[in-house]
Amino acid sequence: MATEIGDRPAIAAAHAPLDEGRFRALVEHAPDLVAVLDARAQIIYIAPSVERLLGRAPDELTGGSLFELTHPDDLEAALNAFQALVATPGPGAPVELRLRHADGSWRYVEALGHGALGIPGIEGVLLNARDISDRKQLEMQLAYQAFHDPLTGLPNRTVFADRLAHALSIAGRRGELLSVLFLDLDRFKAINDTLGHDAGDQLLVAVAGRVRDCLRTGDTVARLGGDEFTVLLEGIESAGRALEIAERIGAAIATPLRIAGQPACTTASIGLALSEPGPLDAEEILRHADAALYQAKAQGRARCVVFNPAVNARARERAELETALRHAIDADALSLSFQPAVNLRSGRIVSLEAQAGWMHPLLGWQGSPELLRLAQEHGLGQPLMRSLLRRAFRAAGEWPALGEPTPLSVTVPAPLAHQPGFADLIGETLDELRLEPARLRLDITESATLDERDWVEPALHDLARRGVRLAIDDFGIGQSSLASLRHLPVDALIIDQSFVAGLHDVENVAIVRAIVILARTLELQIAAGSIETARDLEQARILGCDLGRGGYISPPVTPLDVTTLLRAGLVALPG
Repeated sequence: MATEIGDRPAIAAAHAPLDEGRFRALVEHAPDLVAVLDARAQIIYIAPSVERLLGRAPDELTGGSLFELTHPDDLEAALNAFQALVATPGPGAPVELRLRHADGSWRYVEALGHGALGIPGIEGVLLNARDISDRKQLEMQLAYQAFHDPLTGLPNRTVFADRLAHALSIAGRRGELLSVLFLDLDRFKAINDTLGHDAGDQLLVAVAGRVRDCLRTGDTVARLGGDEFTVLLEGIESAGRALEIAERIGAAIATPLRIAGQPACTTASIGLALSEPGPLDAEEILRHADAALYQAKAQGRARCVVFNPAVNARARERAELETALRHAIDADALSLSFQPAVNLRSGRIVSLEAQAGWMHPLLGWQGSPELLRLAQEHGLGQPLMRSLLRRAFRAAGEWPALGEPTPLSVTVPAPLAHQPGFADLIGETLDELRLEPARLRLDITESATLDERDWVEPALHDLARRGVRLAIDDFGIGQSSLASLRHLPVDALIIDQSFVAGLHDVENVAIVRAIVILARTLELQIAAGSIETARDLEQARILGCDLGRGGYISPPVTPLDVTTLLRAGLVALPG
């Protein structure tokens, strides 16, 4: 009975004579490479298919050794397989190897041999090799994609974690030092939104190249995703040397470049962690570097901070606080209150400011300003604003209809106004709740209009086009000019609390008078914020402020108590 090897040509039964003509007829037109080697691995016969596979004529190879064409890295395995076939008749195990093409490239083949030295008509080792180059190329491509970032070509998180674990093991045995750097680009989202995502991708590729150029041979840089990169420095001489490399990376990233034909510049915040004596796993040192990165951002960005235990304790506290605040926002567990703003002459309620508060078990009561600050520090500014708007307008929908609906106002801190997509967040929330944009007034802090103006001003104009009313809050501390205000679509100015509280001071009075004159020139309403005493109220009236709010006029009230206020329609002003 003949022996079949996959779908290769049949090999004659052992010891049965095989006419050379019959053999050639079987293999001359086979699609795979078929060859017969003698016991010394010299080619006795090779089929014409070799020309298609390796670009070589049969006569060119006959008499030579096939192993001369074998890739050096595959030679040992190929020789071992061949010697086994010489020693033992019958089929051998398949072997994958690379053979050199006439053009110098390498072709991957799957070779299956059959020891047939004792078979008349063959008397050699029969080799059947199939071209698997396309399959191997696809496998390598898939393997590369599984372990590399498709944009920058850098190793990904999986590869980095594996190399870090291996490096820690070696460093532990040798008593060496290694360092991990955690890099995060500052304000990358703003750049991405301003110049476009393609430009943002180009910036990431440029940054990846710059980081690579700063490293030593054997160091590893990986992209974790977004604008986050990690660096592994093995065999580092000292903490000072690691810091030197980190600072070199920071300087390289900060060098201006052109993206999409436009100048672009970014900086990086870097957290640096060092291996320590004793057991330390990859996850722990990464946590240390991440904690140091957070501290670098908290200190003003564009800097490198080395991890220390105090940083780690703060990072744990930060994580716990972030988790608690996120849960409170998601569960609608924050308190909601409304503070009226009134006409300072009549006491008529003109708007209600929605405020959120939170009782933290350790920090205690966090009023609206403190809560907004905490939310921004933990990346929860937008979720908090979305939750506050939803709850405020839902509460307003339950108030009795008493003529025109009372407008609601919400204070927006500068960091939130600077975030890309801020205008879309407001618009999407209004669309979701099917509310008239004119019912909402956003009180934007003055510093938001002075910093990052290139994307804040377009956002404000976008909101104004949607019908949202806008006011500048805390006005005066930023020293906005008449020229800058003329370009903003606002209809009111709210004087900063420090000026209202200090109206007994001659200089403060002069500043407020100038603000009132400015507002009148621009046909803006002028409001006094945080009126807390009878003197504050008196001075605000004397200076010509139209509106006011504060604890002396009315403290924040619960949603249920708003109904009583609205039924009255006004607040009885003291004095």
